[in-house]
Amino acid sequence: MTMTYIQLRPDRRRLAHPHPVPAAPLSSGWDADRGDGTVTAVSFRPPPTGHAARAVPVHGATRLTLPLTGGPVVLAHLHGDSRLALPLVWDIVHASPVGTRFTVVEDDGVPSLLDRPYYTTSLQPLGRDGIHRHYEKTAPCLVETAAGLTGWSFAVRPVPHDPPHVLRLCLARLRALAGADGEILVAGPLPDGLPPGPARSVTAAGDAAAVRDALAAAAGQPNLCLLDSRHILPLNFHALMAAHGDGFGLLGFQTLSVLDRAGLHAQRHGDAQTLDWRLPGPLLADPPTDDGEARVRPLIHRFGPFTARPAHAGDYRESQHLTGIRLCKTALWRRYPAHDPGASSWQAPDWDDGADVEHGLRLAAAGIPSRLAARGFAQTLYPDPARAGTRDERDRAGTGTVRRGVSLGWLPTLPRGRKPVLPVTAGEHRRGLYRVIDAHVEAPFRDAVRHAVATTPPTARGHLFLALLILDRTPLRRDRAALSAFLDAWFATVLRVPLPPFRKARLLSMAADADGDAFTGAVRETLALRHLAGLCAHGRLFGEPGDALVPDTPWTAAGRQLFAVWLRLLGRDAIVHHGTWAELLADLKAATPLTDLQDGDTP
Repeated sequence: MTMTYIQLRPDRRRLAHPHPVPAAPLSSGWDADRGDGTVTAVSFRPPPTGHAARAVPVHGATRLTLPLTGGPVVLAHLHGDSRLALPLVWDIVHASPVGTRFTVVEDDGVPSLLDRPYYTTSLQPLGRDGIHRHYEKTAPCLVETAAGLTGWSFAVRPVPHDPPHVLRLCLARLRALAGADGEILVAGPLPDGLPPGPARSVTAAGDAAAVRDALAAAAGQPNLCLLDSRHILPLNFHALMAAHGDGFGLLGFQTLSVLDRAGLHAQRHGDAQTLDWRLPGPLLADPPTDDGEARVRPLIHRFGPFTARPAHAGDYRESQHLTGIRLCKTALWRRYPAHDPGASSWQAPDWDDGADVEHGLRLAAAGIPSRLAARGFAQTLYPDPARAGTRDERDRAGTGTVRRGVSLGWLPTLPRGRKPVLPVTAGEHRRGLYRVIDAHVEAPFRDAVRHAVATTPPTARGHLFLALLILDRTPLRRDRAALSAFLDAWFATVLRVPLPPFRKARLLSMAADADGDAFTGAVRETLALRHLAGLCAHGRLFGEPGDALVPDTPWTAAGRQLFAVWLRLLGRDAIVHHGTWAELLADLKAATPLTDLQDGDTP
């Protein structure tokens, strides 16, 4: 018997948070009775005395490719020693041929990742010997049954209340990527004026998670890409997927919202988040129902309160979940949909606000990692005001920082170079304000508020002023239906930011028990309004549809080069990129929505 020992080492250059380095070597006896052939051992621990080791640096986005020969594989203390274990074990198992035998070595009390539900149909337990658990791969894993990177279903969920040109631009990029073996699915009706092509409408209703499940159910290709209409996939999408490799779990792209045409000022869009448990502890008991049966409490509620923070592509935690573009095998999504089929109706008020969190937790509990690709970027046509700002985010222990802002803040931005934040013109927005005033503002104040709308400059500060003025001049109605209609109109037409059903339910319940001042104050303090106030520093909210696109000029090319220098030297806390300097520049350009996008482009 020969042995190859792989010692994994945390890649400190790309990890966003410190990673412990085990100092104790493996105990004796771990390599006994492994059968014939070449044994491959993988561990973060140093090898026992007398064994040579091959060092492999790893981080959260690493695709672990090992010299597997079909012989026995030993996974020694991966789960107990590292938070990166889940994606690393995923890569090892999927790269191993059928017939491979695995031995998992973990200390007492540390569960084996190979016992998680995803592996039950492909790995057969062979027994346990002390802290050694033995398995054999008897069938390909679910993802392996859909091997290959050709044949994509691009499934689009239109962002509510966005004008049609946003969806048309998104579909223009997808038409260039779909090819002969791809398809484009759109939840709801197709926009007018769409040229003939592979796009087709899918009937879908409900919250965002239900819409994604309906799109996945209608997909006819083995590979699935779920995105919102504001997302613009990179032109080199297929090359990036080939560079990442097949056999992925749930994968996303690092996504940027670029605020200026030169590409110097950007922020991380909502691509992935991780949870910071404020009160970590044991699982909470499932509450009983009236008939005595236990309700199934969502995983999101089993660990106490939490704070969601931006995730870093170079790191990984099992609480990581995707909130933007989602790439996976269609069969995988259908097996583990966004909505848990066993969920009961009592969870509904909490469900939409935490659907992404709950889905990510369920996937991790099943053994499926949710991570970001180590190369390539996507962009959004317009930023999400709910995630505006360039502040840094620290974890609970203060041991690491993930930068949400990806910006050369010390460089000025000329007003003509700023991109609009909202996807409407000032005139369209003003007409929408008039409709809200006529429907909801008290009659004695309507003329004054309409005059303020007509005379206030269409700036970010003027937009915030009018939003607060309409709120102050709208009476608090005890009629729940009328109040619900006002909240929908105020967030969708005045603020133009989404109102999650969970937050809306909270506001409605508060209005039933509070006076008008308390309710108005609660609306003022909503996350959407506070973040919208932060956009005032940007200075430009409105523009024409073409203003979100970027001309391909020497000026913008120079901006990309300067931004790439910043990413290489100072952007490690925000972005990970595996590739050469030329590939970085090419990836930034491929992600940029250029002006020819409205005419259709080719990869």
